Amino acid sequence: MKNQNLWEIQQASIEDANELAVFAAKAFRDAFGAMNAASDVEAYCAHAFTPEAQGRELSDGKMTTLVVRGRGGILGYAQIQEAKPHVGVRDLPAVLLKRIYVDQKWLGRGVGKSLMKAVAAEAVNRGARTLWLTVWERNPRAIHFYTRLGMETVGDDDFLLGSDLQRDLVMAGSVDTIIASLSTPEASGTAD
Repeated sequence: MKNQNLWEIQQASIEDANELAVFAAKAFRDAFGAMNAASDVEAYCAHAFTPEAQGRELSDGKMTTLVVRGRGGILGYAQIQEAKPHVGVRDLPAVLLKRIYVDQKWLGRGVGKSLMKAVAAEAVNRGARTLWLTVWERNPRAIHFYTRLGMETVGDDDFLLGSDLQRDLVMAGSVDTIIASLSTPEASGTAD
């Protein structure tokens, strides 16, 4: 999927593991570093965003990693995974939006919306009726974005960031509703 030659969305391959690991760690630090202890953020990044960890995820047949590429490299990425849904997710089959991040410099420029369209298309390709995710309860921008797409909070879950046990909200929404929401002008610029 191309957007006015500014960026292109592609499925990542194992050859992208190193570049994706660097981008993912930076995006995570940018998103959560100011609100958390540096030691907890670094501990999480050292575990979740190594080239080896990204390589395992890119090799996992139950996961699809989409990357947004521009002239300067990766601008954002998302990971969709077939996983056992949270107990609050009722409308099955469902797929998990494991991660979605956009480079800070590209927020508000449509990258996130384009990436969510690609996520929804991948959910359809996987036969899902529902897309579900977890989001930190202290991330109002993301919560607002997902709410605008028609997603609702259906539960909560624990998330261990280093040594800090945090609470994530579990949100879920109909893939059809998400696709329809992304087609409206109101969906633009909400959290991407």
